[in-house]
Amino acid sequence: MREGISNQVCFHCPQCVKTSLEALIVHQGLVPYRIHKLSDLPSQVNAAPRAAIATTRYPGFTPDVSQSLPNQRDAEEALAIAQHVSAYVTDLVAA
Repeated sequence: MREGISNQVCFHCPQCVKTSLEALIVHQGLVPYRIHKLSDLPSQVNAAPRAAIATTRYPGFTPDVSQSLPNQRDAEEALAIAQHVSAYVTDLVAA
């Protein structure tokens, strides 16, 4: 991963997870909730990898932005989670 894009990675990875879970919900014949809180989606999914659900787009967020920006490790973890969930859902849908 290119250095200096941790903030963008941590912003977009939860969206990937949310979209993947919504795809699984649709595949199961349901209509996904219209929500912005990612942690509410797994309750609607029959086979969600719940441990892999990120609850925020900004790990460690505090009002002092200079102290709460995601670092390289946060971005790598977020990317690994998003890739895991995406692959998991792809496998379920393809089966």
